[in-house]
Amino acid sequence: MKSKELRVGLFVYKIIVWVGIVFFLFCAVMAWRAGQGYVSPLFLLFACIGVFLLFMASSIKSTSEYISVLSPFAEYRIYWDEVEWIEEGNQGTLVIHGKGEKRLVLPSPTYWSGPQKSEMFEFMDSQLENLEIEILETISADYKVHKNVKVYT
Repeated sequence: MKSKELRVGLFVYKIIVWVGIVFFLFCAVMAWRAGQGYVSPLFLLFACIGVFLLFMASSIKSTSEYISVLSPFAEYRIYWDEVEWIEEGNQGTLVIHGKGEKRLVLPSPTYWSGPQKSEMFEFMDSQLENLEIEILETISADYKVHKNVKVYT
């Protein structure tokens, strides 16, 4: 029997990232036009970071077997039975650590969107409770990226 699939988008997250990209591109152009061209590469670096963040995640999918983050170019997945512990950052980022040095990074639930948002939140809460997974609060969780969880298709 196939388990129910829950999916949430990251609409607010994408809006924030797009605003950042446009802002830093605007700053780069204006710095160049003002004769401060040596500052433009710094602004372009921040715009590139925004593009990187945009490609990190587009939605989150979860079933009773696994949880995954879908991006435009890849899927990052960890199975619930592999999860050992979870880090929570100051901004709400969840870093799910699994066996074999696996690490799946979920954007803060604050950024989740879609009709299944509350259902996904309740499901995640019940999974963590049922599996008795320890959650640690750390400062560094907000700065981590996926590790060893890319699904090759």
